[in-house]
Amino acid sequence: MQLAVKSVSTQVDTIVRLNKQLEGENDKKLSLSKQAAELDAKIESQKAELLKKEKLLASRQKTLNEHVNKIRSFESDKKIKNEQ
Repeated sequence: MQLAVKSVSTQVDTIVRLNKQLEGENDKKLSLSKQAAELDAKIESQKAELLKKEKLLASRQKTLNEHVNKIRSFESDKKIKNEQ
């Protein structure tokens, strides 16, 4: 009888230890999931910021190209006038 009680006690201890280990692993999983979600949110934020900057760059490049074309046109007109 004492052997059976000791066996049950050992099994209970094992179950308690495994439950604590499971809780620890679940806490780690939750923490990692939270970190992953935070990183995903940061990535999305950075993507949006990058897209905004790319649009601004494209706009500025367009403006610069328009100015360069005006200068070329002016220089071409000037060259034609000088040749006449």
